[in-house]
Amino acid sequence: MDKDSPREALPPGKGESMKKIVLALLLGTVLTSSANTPFDELVEGSGCGPLQLGLSECEVVETAGTPQRSWIVWEDKHMDCLVVKGKLVEVRINQGSEATFKNGIGMESTPAEIRDAYGEPEVKTPQPGVETWGYPDKGILFWILKDGKINQIVLFNPRKD
Repeated sequence: MDKDSPREALPPGKGESMKKIVLALLLGTVLTSSANTPFDELVEGSGCGPLQLGLSECEVVETAGTPQRSWIVWEDKHMDCLVVKGKLVEVRINQGSEATFKNGIGMESTPAEIRDAYGEPEVKTPQPGVETWGYPDKGILFWILKDGKINQIVLFNPRKD
């Protein structure tokens, strides 16, 4: 070989090491570029990457892993729950539920009855068409429609001072 060729310019034994380094860099580039999450591709009316509409709940978890947060819904019980990191953090009671607290407050109660039972809400947030009444020390939030009907009761861990 010519003494000016790159192979001759490397010290003895370094050529094989250099080939391994270049091969590792190329392989790393290929692996990195193919490591982009398959969940980046949205398809209208179909899904997100491998998460395709119609998969069972088990297939969704198998495909995407355990969710950090999930909603569990029981339409027949008029209830849904929020689970965060495997722990139940909210229970939501919806219209149609006949569930009541021991004091009789439930979905059919009026704002006056809620006020009589729990006092003035500590947190009151008016929004278009609805108002929330929060009792953080009791772990209760009421969603009250403008017509005075309860839309939802949310139960959560009471605030600790």
